[in-house]
Amino acid sequence: MSACGGPNQDYTALTWENINNERTRELMAEQSAQGSNEPIPPMGFGDYLGRVWSHLRPFFTGPTGAPGSLDIWLNRDFTVGGA
Repeated sequence: MSACGGPNQDYTALTWENINNERTRELMAEQSAQGSNEPIPPMGFGDYLGRVWSHLRPFFTGPTGAPGSLDIWLNRDFTVGGA
């Protein structure tokens, strides 16, 4: 579940700012665990896309996600994905 209220609203968390904040929190935690204090480099577009895909992947790769996503996308049939 996303911080936006539910898995069906996860797309609202995919803004550059939100993804960058999520990345910064993760990198700061890693640095803290390693005892490092180096500056965090800016997020690149490739990193952004990878992190966005991590949010979208469950909708396309889960047992009901893949068929449900295809039914919604191709047939506008919300019964499998909405179950």
